[in-house]
Amino acid sequence: MMEMSLLMSSNKKCSKHSSK
Repeated sequence: MMEMSLLMSSNKKCSKHSSK
């Protein structure tokens, strides 16, 4: 599913940014 993939990608990006 593309939506799931996009969500996962977004989550990973957010996680990286919110890694502090």
